[in-house]
Amino acid sequence: METAQLAIRAALTGHLVFSTLHTNSAAGAIPRLLDMGVEPFLLSATLVAVVAQRLVRKVCDGLVRKVCDGCGEPAAPDPAQLAMLGLDESSLAGAEPRAGRGCGLCRQTGYRGRMAVFEYLNVDPRLRQMIAERRDVAELEQAARDAGQTFLREDAITKFRDGRTTLSEVLRVVS
Repeated sequence: METAQLAIRAALTGHLVFSTLHTNSAAGAIPRLLDMGVEPFLLSATLVAVVAQRLVRKVCDGLVRKVCDGCGEPAAPDPAQLAMLGLDESSLAGAEPRAGRGCGLCRQTGYRGRMAVFEYLNVDPRLRQMIAERRDVAELEQAARDAGQTFLREDAITKFRDGRTTLSEVLRVVS
């Protein structure tokens, strides 16, 4: 609580403050800071942006950027998993989903390394007003969506479509 208020005071004096919070989404940082005792008018005046991230495992790609011949292969997505994300086969037109079946490079896991999926919330004048009014997360997220924000789910699905991670990894981090 004291740390949050100290950060707000520093931001009010022109300092750029970076911090970490544990929340489910970028917009979730706003009510979290309010719950920590930061006044809504101070938060709306000082908050510039919020980034949320999760790590997903990458499909084993050998030592180069493409999936290795010994492990990676095209993979048909599981319809049940697609349904859990509100997707269907037709929404994957042009996608190149891949999965690793396991090799020496990935220790038979099919994955090698991790990469981040991101969500960026730019605090524009509309969001500033909503923060000052103590609007709930759902309203903040809708305003962000209207402003063109990409959410964790969408970034993870894009990385699945590109064949860089699997559908099960997407479900693991966005569910």
